[in-house]
Amino acid sequence: MAETNNIAPLTRIAAPRAADLCETLDLSEEGRAQLTDDMPPALFVERLIAGQHYVDAIIFLSHALPKRQATWWACLAARRDGPMSNPARVTLEAAEQWVMKPSDENGRKAMEAALDSGVDTPAGMAAIAAFCSGGSLTPEGFATVAPDAKATGQTVFGAILNSAFSDRSPDASVRALKELLAQGLDLARGGSGKLATESAE
Repeated sequence: MAETNNIAPLTRIAAPRAADLCETLDLSEEGRAQLTDDMPPALFVERLIAGQHYVDAIIFLSHALPKRQATWWACLAARRDGPMSNPARVTLEAAEQWVMKPSDENGRKAMEAALDSGVDTPAGMAAIAAFCSGGSLTPEGFATVAPDAKATGQTVFGAILNSAFSDRSPDASVRALKELLAQGLDLARGGSGKLATESAE
């Protein structure tokens, strides 16, 4: 497809066709209309952004990125909000610790911190994304219950939108969406999200 020649590939997205990832996603009609059967993910995201379907692009990347990088993206979004309460900071650090060292133990610590500080903030959502990214939802010693396959993407999407629209004017929210999308694209291309001080590679 010649149109993709000048588009940087999204090397961290394994699926060759965007359509394979979009079947279960809640995209807008306008966003879904940008998709063709054999379109690669990079071209689909490019078209969404060109058409200003920013929310659709965020939905797609939230689910298409590997769970570790998606959770890191949520952490970056939470960091954008500036000063935060001590409980929120502890929650975000717990989510970041899971990114640096994914394990069931760190996932549970992140969830416990989120429950203490609040699950409806970008930091809380990043922590939930970590918890839902692998292992079991049940405590150690109980029968394994795997997380829903879409849970990480859904909570990452929530963190991104919450950060973008938190106490901002409409114009500022659009700017925030574009900046967050740039971070997500950098992660999808193999980077660290640009604003990160540590890489999730």
